[in-house]
Amino acid sequence: MIVDRIKTYIAGDWDNDKDFIKILKKILKGIILEENYKGKDFKKKFTDIHEKIQISDDNPYCIIKKSLDERFERSKLFILIVGKHTNKLKKGICSFCKHYNKKRKTCSIDNDVDKRSYIKYECDKAFENDLKIIVIYKDYKVERKKCPKILREEGTHIPAYTLTKKSPQSIKIDKNKFLNFPEIVAEIA
Repeated sequence: MIVDRIKTYIAGDWDNDKDFIKILKKILKGIILEENYKGKDFKKKFTDIHEKIQISDDNPYCIIKKSLDERFERSKLFILIVGKHTNKLKKGICSFCKHYNKKRKTCSIDNDVDKRSYIKYECDKAFENDLKIIVIYKDYKVERKKCPKILREEGTHIPAYTLTKKSPQSIKIDKNKFLNFPEIVAEIA
């Protein structure tokens, strides 16, 4: 079966950066509406893979990672949101799963043990699957040390925020950074 790889995979810290990810999706959907207005059939081309393939967070980590694999098979663009906690995330590491047998260091449901968090797993998969990679820093500057190592020198890295002219301490979202972001539009279109 041939799978059409047209989906976008958005990864990030869903506990701490969920609001930012929602804003990003809203902006991308705004781009879709604008492009559809121009006569391009953009909606078919931009689909957040997480909206198409869903799985409950209550599943064992290994089952969730298998679902992530299925999502990667259908994706061509990987967007990573890098926030304060991205490199410190532990969710997804098998040793923190309720099905991990600490004494034997094995999975009680006979799956392989994986020492990577979801975010590191996703970055590895994006790299392995040769996806177009865009890293968006939830900051006013690009700080590659905050990005998982495997993607520090891969893809396009941009800051999400800009300092306002009125007050250098005040930080706000620069929506135009996304609206005029040609790499996203070029990859989706």
